[in-house]
Amino acid sequence: MALRFLVMGVEATVAGMFREEVRDGEEIVLGRGDDAHIVLPDPSVSRRHCRVTLNAEGPRLEDLGSRLGTRLNGAALIPAEAVPLREGDEIVLGGFRVVFAGAEREAAGQTRALEAALSAFLSQPEESAGKTFLLIENGPDAGRRIEFPNEGTLRVGRGRECEIRLDDARISRLHARLRVGRDDVWLEDAGSRNGTFVGERRIHKAVRLSRRDQVRLGRVRMRLCRPGASLDLGALLLWRGARGRRIQWPTLVLLLAGCAGLVAAATW
Repeated sequence: MALRFLVMGVEATVAGMFREEVRDGEEIVLGRGDDAHIVLPDPSVSRRHCRVTLNAEGPRLEDLGSRLGTRLNGAALIPAEAVPLREGDEIVLGGFRVVFAGAEREAAGQTRALEAALSAFLSQPEESAGKTFLLIENGPDAGRRIEFPNEGTLRVGRGRECEIRLDDARISRLHARLRVGRDDVWLEDAGSRNGTFVGERRIHKAVRLSRRDQVRLGRVRMRLCRPGASLDLGALLLWRGARGRRIQWPTLVLLLAGCAGLVAAATW
């Protein structure tokens, strides 16, 4: 049986559609490591993050003790506890979203199911699919996404008055400020005791953040993830699964339709 997965990249770009053959008792591993069947090359993803197995009851999803955890339709999975996976389910691991597009059936049914899965995933409202967010990478809040408004200033710190509250004794009550503009995000230290860092550099004035910049306040590390409209297929075409073969790809055509979102069609 062939199972299909639609992957949305860390910056809300479409990465592509994966098609993996699997038999009863076999697994499909999603992770950052070279031995994963579906490789997601980002530090927010563990080497063996989660897996899909197939048995008589159908596909099942299981977190493999990943650092940031796995979410299925918004609910955090308990590590090593497999749960049913159904067509249209959304998996979140690190900065990636993966939609299970179902099992391959006869050609006509396959085409309809694929089109439905693509349309449902890609035509989400902009406010749910295209917001800039910070992804917390460590500590008790690891895996938490902090979404930004379209524009405005956010206070970051331990204090109750902060829009972004972080529970760490090394973080000041008012530690930093984030200024979110239409096309950019700026970070400035607010006179904190232990400083604000972008990468390994302590900042002393407002700094414009770039995609995937890592921010550190106290012991908390966060990564900026921003939406984009481009396709990042080049590197993905070189990925190979652990079974020693090139992952099979469809021809994926995306048409930008303005405010109507994205319309997708795919042929195998």
